[in-house]
Amino acid sequence: MKDWIKNIHTIDKTCVNSEGEYYKYTEFNRKPISLYIVVTRDCNARCPFCEYRGKLKKININKFEEIFIELSKYYDITTVHFTGGEPTLELDTINVLSKVIKEISPLTKTSVNTNGIFLNELSNIDTIDNIALSRHTIIDKDNFNIFRTNNIATYENIYNNNYKEKIHLSCNLIKGYIDSSDKILEYLEMASKLDINDVGFVSLMHINNYCEENFVEFSNIIPKEKDFFNKTRDYKCINNKNIITCKCENYLYRAKNMNFISMYHRYAIKNNEKADFLVYENNHLKQGFNGNILI
Repeated sequence: MKDWIKNIHTIDKTCVNSEGEYYKYTEFNRKPISLYIVVTRDCNARCPFCEYRGKLKKININKFEEIFIELSKYYDITTVHFTGGEPTLELDTINVLSKVIKEISPLTKTSVNTNGIFLNELSNIDTIDNIALSRHTIIDKDNFNIFRTNNIATYENIYNNNYKEKIHLSCNLIKGYIDSSDKILEYLEMASKLDINDVGFVSLMHINNYCEENFVEFSNIIPKEKDFFNKTRDYKCINNKNIITCKCENYLYRAKNMNFISMYHRYAIKNNEKADFLVYENNHLKQGFNGNILI
């Protein structure tokens, strides 16, 4: 085992449910871990809640492959997330890397976070399993205002996409947009009309003044549970020091057209503790986005 493998930080327990029970990673022969690949920090949008912009080196495919092979010997790499910036500005790199990943670890899930600028081209890559499409409101015009560009996926783009089973809608909760229980339900109805059955609502992290001023407390706007809207579970992630790093809830919604939508809410809590996931950025493997370089 190489030294950098030994230096990887993992946690022994996570995801505490409402009964106080948690999953122990030590119950498995090999610990699961997720990997984020920062493909680029360039972006066609200028979202006011985002802090991830800048310049990066081109990804060295051979170096990544060597690291991924070694990592997969000792860990179950559950998901590889391609992120940015806007990662699809380097679509060829995503295409090549996703094929490398699937050849080495076929069961690893591949996911891309995107604003949808190249939605159709991305959807056509058969080694991409999931597309986390950012759409933070219902009307295209409002979405353009948030992203500060109209060069993103529109309602029509999503509606006409041939691989909607891959698409997961990710919506940041922002004052003036999705900020009430009625708006939550309206957004879910929009998703149902698009034939999207997976939706996530995300609370803004407190990283700048915009996020502070436009933060929406999910517990204040969650729709009341009825026969068409039910919570299936709630849980929180904790680290080895019993510090909460994320709070989540899962729900099931039955739309008016009788489609069922799986919905979650997530609130990631920014802290200075060592992350329990890996990041490949600037041709280095790191412990989290702001952690130490492992190799």
